Amino acid sequence: MKTEIAIVSNWIKRFSTQRLHDVLAFNEDGKMSYSDGCSCLMGVTFAQGLHTRDSACTDPQFHYFMARALPGAAEAEIAYRKISAEGPGLMDAILRAEIRRRSHQNLSWSDAETFDEASTLVEANT
Repeated sequence: MKTEIAIVSNWIKRFSTQRLHDVLAFNEDGKMSYSDGCSCLMGVTFAQGLHTRDSACTDPQFHYFMARALPGAAEAEIAYRKISAEGPGLMDAILRAEIRRRSHQNLSWSDAETFDEASTLVEANT
């Protein structure tokens, strides 16, 4: 499980600080799900407002496939599947660890910076 934790930890480093807090709350509410493209690790990466597939999603696949186009996405998705099988507690711990890491290093990213960087990576890899 150490490998999976490291892969997911690396993946969420691309999240803005606000996104980390939002995803943590979303996961604590039991809304993250590997089997839902809107609320899995890939889905929450670029979703405009965190949501489940059953809620009002304006483009159910766009945010999922945008994240899947990034380098390391397949590995992160597989790792998240294994982590999510353990229940929400492990993902909560991973998200909290990244929040603490940034707090100690005084790091913060805005959604715009993160989105622009990720968009550049997607374009370079397509």
